[in-house]
Amino acid sequence: MKQIALIRHGLTQGNLRKCYLGKTDEPLCEEGINELLSKKIRGFYPDAENIYCSPMLRCQMTVNLLYPNREFKLVSDFRECDFGLFEGKNYKQLSVEPLYQQWIDSNGKAPFPLGESREAFEYRCREAYKQVIKELYQETTTSNNKINRTVDAVFIVHGGTIMAILSAFAIEMKDYYAWGCENGNGYLLTAMEDGRLEVISET
Repeated sequence: MKQIALIRHGLTQGNLRKCYLGKTDEPLCEEGINELLSKKIRGFYPDAENIYCSPMLRCQMTVNLLYPNREFKLVSDFRECDFGLFEGKNYKQLSVEPLYQQWIDSNGKAPFPLGESREAFEYRCREAYKQVIKELYQETTTSNNKINRTVDAVFIVHGGTIMAILSAFAIEMKDYYAWGCENGNGYLLTAMEDGRLEVISET
C-alpha cells in the first residue's frame, strides 16, 4: 500500500475575495504564506518521499514553503479548471449574469462559458492521478516502515483537483463538492494499486 497526501495550495488574494480562480496565475498572499508556515511549524504536514505539483504559481510557492530545497515534479493536468467568463469574479459580481444563473441551475455540471467543462476537467485530473499512482507502484522502495509521518507522495494541487480525484477514487462515496477543503488543508490517504483511495484523516 502507498500513503499519499492531497493538499490544497495556500491562500491567494483571489481566494480571499471568494473568486473563481482557475487559469489566473496569481501568487500566494501574505496571509496565505503566514498560515502555511504556522501550520508547518505545528507539524501539520507530513514528510514526503515524492512531491507532485500543479504548474500554477500558487502551488509551486506552497511546495517551496512546505518542502524547501526539495525537487518536485510538475503535472500539467493537475492545474485548476478554466472558469472562462467567471474567472476572477465572485458570486456577488456574477449574481446579475444570466449565464451564471444558468450554470447554477445545472447544479454546476454545465461547461463554464468560454471555459472548461467539469467533465473534461475531471477526466484530465483523474488520468494524471492514475499515471502518478502507476509511477509510485513501479518504484522499488518500500514504505512499510514510515518514520515521522513520511508518506510516499504529496500532491500540492487545487481544491477542484482534489474533488475530481476523490469523487472518482475514494472508497467512501461522496458527491464531488462534498470533498472540498480549505486552503492549506487536505487529506491523508492510502492509495491502492488500482487507484482506489481510503481516507486515513483530514489534514
